[in-house]
Amino acid sequence: MLKAWQVGHIRYHLKSGRSQRWIAHHARVARGTVFAIARREHKAERQLRAQTAALAALELPDLNQPPRRCPTCRALVYMPCLACSILRSEGLTRLLAAQKKRKR
Repeated sequence: MLKAWQVGHIRYHLKSGRSQRWIAHHARVARGTVFAIARREHKAERQLRAQTAALAALELPDLNQPPRRCPTCRALVYMPCLACSILRSEGLTRLLAAQKKRKR
């Protein structure tokens, strides 16, 4: 699995006009991997797009309001609670329910 910086490095060279064969040789990856990154079909590309979409879907807290207690995790936070939002987006609602029961 390539690291994000390696994918970025390969993308940089693709944009600068280097051949895929040259990039594959210098990055020490298979030519098929460079080809997949060029077509945005590489596994790392798909994961990056999924992470970006998940972050865009998160509702950011309003720092202009005073902090309040989160009704789910009972932490003192700026609403909406970012930790609970992340857990909800990851599909970990059962964990949230268990936390809520423990706090009572």
